[in-house]
Amino acid sequence: MFLKNYYVIPFIIELILALFILLKGEYLFIHGNVALGLGIGVLALAAHRLYKMLSKITDINALAFSRKLTVKLDDISADKKKVMLGRGFLWQNKHVQAMADLSQVKEIETYCKSQESDGNPLIHGVGQRDEENIYINTGDLNLQSAIIGGTGSGKTRTLEFFAVQAIKRGEPVIIIDPKGDNELVDRLYDTCCSCNRENDWQFFSLVHPKHSVSYNPLSNFSKGSDIASRIKSIMDNSGDSFYNNFIWGLVLAVVDGLIVLKQSVTLKKIEKYALGDIKTLYAEVKALEKQDPSKEESSMINEALKNLEYYTKQPDEFFQKVRSNLMPVLRALTIGEVGSLLSETPSDITWENVVHKNKVVYMYLGSMLDATVAQNVGRMALQDFLYYAGTIYAFQGSGDRTPINLFVDEFYNVMFDGYVDLLNKSRGAGVRASLFMQTSKDIESVTQSAAKAAQILANTNIKIFGRIPEPEIAELCCSLYGKTTIQQKMSTDSATADVKGESVFTTSSGTRQMPKEVPLLNPEYITGLQTGHAFVYVKGRMPYKLRFPIIEDAVKRPFMENVTSDKARRVI
Repeated sequence: MFLKNYYVIPFIIELILALFILLKGEYLFIHGNVALGLGIGVLALAAHRLYKMLSKITDINALAFSRKLTVKLDDISADKKKVMLGRGFLWQNKHVQAMADLSQVKEIETYCKSQESDGNPLIHGVGQRDEENIYINTGDLNLQSAIIGGTGSGKTRTLEFFAVQAIKRGEPVIIIDPKGDNELVDRLYDTCCSCNRENDWQFFSLVHPKHSVSYNPLSNFSKGSDIASRIKSIMDNSGDSFYNNFIWGLVLAVVDGLIVLKQSVTLKKIEKYALGDIKTLYAEVKALEKQDPSKEESSMINEALKNLEYYTKQPDEFFQKVRSNLMPVLRALTIGEVGSLLSETPSDITWENVVHKNKVVYMYLGSMLDATVAQNVGRMALQDFLYYAGTIYAFQGSGDRTPINLFVDEFYNVMFDGYVDLLNKSRGAGVRASLFMQTSKDIESVTQSAAKAAQILANTNIKIFGRIPEPEIAELCCSLYGKTTIQQKMSTDSATADVKGESVFTTSSGTRQMPKEVPLLNPEYITGLQTGHAFVYVKGRMPYKLRFPIIEDAVKRPFMENVTSDKARRVI
């Protein structure tokens, strides 16, 4: 309607008038050169109006822009100094102004929103002509990243694009995926093959144990209490604190006993001794006293015996009651093929080997089949890795360190108390953590604390906000930026006394531009994003509005085809 009123109808009238003047000018008493000049003039006016109409259509189609951004695998950079976020533009005052102006023209807004799009294309359309490749320094990734977006907002493809770049850079890559995504596995394995890194690939899966490498999630710790806290973190700690502390002490005593026996600490050994064979462990440690230990060893043995003896003297009935919370947790992690994967020593995956030999590790945990086991293994794996990163921070020099790319999908499923402290240490160890989640409410539901959720997000200096359905979460993104001033059309009405006395008052109305302070980012922009689009916050800079590339190449060497065959399929 707006094109018809402003362009189409006037154009038709001008064209008809021009032709009439040129062909039948005598009926209007216009002759000769006058008719020719006037006709050409009106025809030029019609042509100009046609040009303006076509330009306007082009502009409107640009506003309704909703094409997906694709990229070829060979075109993805392997630059070690910079990483591509996507294509986009710096979101500025002019874009806020454009959004405000368009909201006044309902026909344009309605037309754009009626196009085939799962969001509001105007949000990117207002800056489409400013679009360019957006890069950040790889060093910025050490500041940790949070990628937040609802279901279907494009988080998995974003993870894929970032992980592919890290693989092409030849760096260690670790993906902890509580759910598991077959397409993502295939893409990353295929990328490894195309980069001659097929031998770097390590696939750990609770769902497909016959095709999985082994991994001991208790291999990195500095003292027994680290393991005790790790086990406690996967238990239901909502009950009586006395029983929870009793279990923590029990696990600590078992681990200290294994340490003085110089045995590897595994889930199976903790399950064996903590759930019924504590006296055997005590006897094995006691036997060490007869082997003429050194003064330091003797001190460790005495401490271990003291702790173990306390638990050997507990009444069996009380002991069984207290351990009832520990039993289902440990049994689920130690039975069958899954138990073998998690307790094999030496295990195939060691973080030291991953870092020094630039491995690509994919942890496929299968939370859709057994959410509890997947969550517990993921939580222990993340703690185990971050404890290893802590040793790099504490004991290695501060020179050039190997960057370690850590991608954690559905982060809230594997987070734990004390994560922030370990995250801060991991920065100094060269860990580039990217945490993917649907909303910050997910973290809050796990920690039972809005303050802890805010603390975790505050410790991520790169925040990527995809489409988020909850307005209150969208406001978190908008709160990172201040306000800006735009010009808004305001209708004015006035009434004044009639000095001539013909009537009591005279009235007038009109419009004028008025300054108005508005947020630089409106929550409606976040909730209205298209799939694969996002606003990005980087170290306090102005926000970027961008879209993430989708790799268009077909996967040539799929990994999961053989893994998911009927003969090979196994479930936890």
